[in-house]
Amino acid sequence: MRNRLLTLTMAAALLVAMMPAEAGAEVDFTESVLVTSASNDYELPVTSGRFVAYAGQNLLALWGNPIEWNVWVKDLASGVATMATAYGDGDQRDPAISEQRLVYVDQSEADSEVWYYDMRIAQRIRLTTNSVDDVGPDIDGNIAIWMEGITPPVTIHWRNMLTGGSGVVSGTAHPNGASVDKGRIVYYDDKDPSGRFGVYVYDIDGGETRVKLAAAGVDVADTVIHGDYVAWTEYLHASPADKNIYAADLRDGQTGQITANTSTQQRPSVFGQYVAWQDARNGNEDILLWSRSDISGYSEVTAAADDQLYPHVWGNRVVWQDERTSYGSIYMATTTVDATRVAGVDRYATAVEICQKHFLDSADVVVATGLDFPDALAASGLAGAMDCPLLLVGTDTVPTVVQDELDRLNAKHVVIVGGSSAVSQDVYDQLSTYGTVERVSGGNRYATAKQVAYRVMDIRNNDDAWAQEAYFVRGDSFADALAVSPLAYARKVPILLVQTGDVPVDTVEAIQFCDLIAGTVVGGTSAISDATKSEIEGYIADNGGWPTANRIQGPDRYATSVACATSAVNDGWLDYDMIGVATGSTFADALGGGAACGYAGSPIVLTSSTGVPSAVSTLFNGNRYGFGSLELYGGTSAVSAASYNAIRGYLR
Repeated sequence: MRNRLLTLTMAAALLVAMMPAEAGAEVDFTESVLVTSASNDYELPVTSGRFVAYAGQNLLALWGNPIEWNVWVKDLASGVATMATAYGDGDQRDPAISEQRLVYVDQSEADSEVWYYDMRIAQRIRLTTNSVDDVGPDIDGNIAIWMEGITPPVTIHWRNMLTGGSGVVSGTAHPNGASVDKGRIVYYDDKDPSGRFGVYVYDIDGGETRVKLAAAGVDVADTVIHGDYVAWTEYLHASPADKNIYAADLRDGQTGQITANTSTQQRPSVFGQYVAWQDARNGNEDILLWSRSDISGYSEVTAAADDQLYPHVWGNRVVWQDERTSYGSIYMATTTVDATRVAGVDRYATAVEICQKHFLDSADVVVATGLDFPDALAASGLAGAMDCPLLLVGTDTVPTVVQDELDRLNAKHVVIVGGSSAVSQDVYDQLSTYGTVERVSGGNRYATAKQVAYRVMDIRNNDDAWAQEAYFVRGDSFADALAVSPLAYARKVPILLVQTGDVPVDTVEAIQFCDLIAGTVVGGTSAISDATKSEIEGYIADNGGWPTANRIQGPDRYATSVACATSAVNDGWLDYDMIGVATGSTFADALGGGAACGYAGSPIVLTSSTGVPSAVSTLFNGNRYGFGSLELYGGTSAVSAASYNAIRGYLR
């Protein structure tokens, strides 16, 4: 299995390539004031989905009340700002937000504590109860983190707000600057025996890598992570005013320097292709941004006469604390939403194009036939367990474009999902030129899904992270399996196949052998009957698991895909940093797209080739400002230009 946490090395060529020279990149921002008041001071904004959170202080001591800081949240879609913490209840500051989940520091006691607030249900949970200061909270999906203590010993804690699981980042000395994304925590620490600072990434599923060990006398600060990209600030201990931004791509293990100016560049923020930072080269603090897709220069998000501080980038917008007046205000700048059609000349080339967009390299690759769907339905969970792409091959040949992609990926281990009638021995032999080849198959689609589940369990047991769960879908149709594929990939759990009115013996054996204690049925009763659902529940209960399986459903395949997306986001397993779209009429484009979305931690929805189904329209219309980027998989024969443009029209 390929570990996403790679050993990273400094690459001199990348240093040159990453460093933007001067202003002039083609990212144009429109700036506007978001929150301002002469009677309030605002600071430290953060943004996610359609929300912006920030701390606010009433500058007037009304009716004898002390001047307090509180956390506010503004909904960009409605324009309404709501106080998330109670006025007069002690200072609440330093918010972090993920969709509608909020964490913040409460200073109403002698020591600061960290709280969690679920805005969807107005649920407030105190995360810390100790007698030391708890600081630096962050959250992504259902994973909240914070630092316990501000003087040694300091520990980084994490908690899964959905499952209740918790832990600490082990092996730290004096950690600081913690940030979390997709279950990975980045921090800086001087724990190396040399005493030098390093940047580290810790995966709560297991494993840690040192991204970079700084040179002697070099200090590190401001570590942040988004997806596979990490950024931080470095400066000589003897020259603290000369700070620069560095970054690393976890996919290929390379690091590089983004800024090289003798003034102070600090407090980076990362999202997708964008790195924003606070820059003092003009004599006051400005907000600059570099797009990794354009190495020719950087963009000035704002360069007003007074200070702009603490940028935070998400999707197509940057928010910051602005000091143009005697009190702090919150400003926002926006550019166009990144919406991309990813397509090749055929289904094989489309899967390659999707792979190239998300995977720089991968020693492991899962392949399935591109000609029929049964064996491929279960492949996404296996690709997720291996953290690798999913490519398509013919029954009797490996298309040239796929061969070239295997070369580009430096593939060393290929797993074929499906028997020789789906992927022939000739293809097996062709693939063996890239290294070891493994075939996972059974006598029919249900048996193949069973064998895939066994392989997933083997991998996850080795990680000590086997979830003992599965998604159950109808085996004679592809739509529901595609809809749940990003979730199966991201959670690294198998997809098992059933019939509308029966649980095949191979699926029963998989439930029993894998000791499944929870399951989710995907699709309505016309796809999987209530009697079949009850049968699944009975087998799971026999293992000592939950007596009731969840059902995710809609009145048609499009609505079911929307239900899968919203359920996954509501539970915090996926987020709307990106959303994928593919046709619901055929399986091929959504197969590779679902794996890519799962790798990115984002959902996929299915659409019609000629129009936008009502359920998809409702999702996009109700989440204006809520999507960080959009990828549509397949050419115009799969999803027409009119349908694509209609979906893009919802983005803000």
